[in-house]
Amino acid sequence: MDEGFRLQPAINVPIEQMTDWLIECQSIDNVYLLRFEDVRYEPQETYKKLITWLGFADVMFPMTDELLKKFWHLGTFEAM
Repeated sequence: MDEGFRLQPAINVPIEQMTDWLIECQSIDNVYLLRFEDVRYEPQETYKKLITWLGFADVMFPMTDELLKKFWHLGTFEAM
């Protein structure tokens, strides 16, 4: 996102810089913040929000809970 923000092995990034980056990401309209914790603990709801944000909710298929479950399962380590 920020051209000067590069993480490399053994470089410590202050927590303040990380939180500033997070706050900045949340304020950009065309950036969707997808948190690992949300995908891990609330996968169906998280995928539903992402698909809706992308504008695919009812464009290509009806959004059902069963279909969402199939989508998030494909992204699991178990499925890979």
